[in-house]
Amino acid sequence: MRVYNMDTFTELVDRLTQDPVLRYQCGFEVFGRVPSIATFSRFYCRLTESGALHELFKQ
Repeated sequence: MRVYNMDTFTELVDRLTQDPVLRYQCGFEVFGRVPSIATFSRFYCRLTESGALHELFKQ
């Protein structure tokens, strides 16, 4: 999201839906479905609560 200057998960999902190259670069199937906004939100929430992002940043 930061690389493409996106502020919301909505923008990310919209872009992933329209751009098969970005889907591929992010590790999703080129012709597959894109995860929902809620899925991205839950994943981000779990990452921040787990402290994993903080540990990665420190490393």
